[in-house]
Amino acid sequence: MSTLYVDNLQPNLESRVSIPGHVVQVVSSGDISSNEAVTSTSFVDTDVTVTITPTASSSKILVNFSGLCMTLGASRSRGGIRLKRTVGGVDTIVSGGSAETLGIRESSAGASTEMSSLQSYQYFDSPSTTSAVTYTIQAVMTSGTQFILYGTTSSAPKNIVAQEIAQ
Repeated sequence: MSTLYVDNLQPNLESRVSIPGHVVQVVSSGDISSNEAVTSTSFVDTDVTVTITPTASSSKILVNFSGLCMTLGASRSRGGIRLKRTVGGVDTIVSGGSAETLGIRESSAGASTEMSSLQSYQYFDSPSTTSAVTYTIQAVMTSGTQFILYGTTSSAPKNIVAQEIAQ
């Protein structure tokens, strides 16, 4: 029988154990404290963005967004969000092709209305790359005056988190 004696064990920082289904890394935008008003009838980028570099091209990325959103304007004003992925300067809309898909609606019959709600949303993506991947929330106002993504409220700041999941 042999005996092994060691004074110190150090992890090999150059290797990673990637067990399928386990989280490899997590990247967060942190709490974004700016309010952002959108009046465009076409989707535009917001300041809600996160960049992650997958360690394996087979990895999946779980993207989580949360934020307090509000529509302002006439009866039945509508705003919406969707998720954009950018890799190497190439943009791809990965979810929510229209404001109806991930929309925030005001259905009040009043002439001037506002409605706010905490939006939370997840998307499981397969970018198939080991290059840096940037996820951006885009917003649109299809009817009404403004769509606002709030970030100053301490109880519901907006943020986006990307988690690499080993496959």
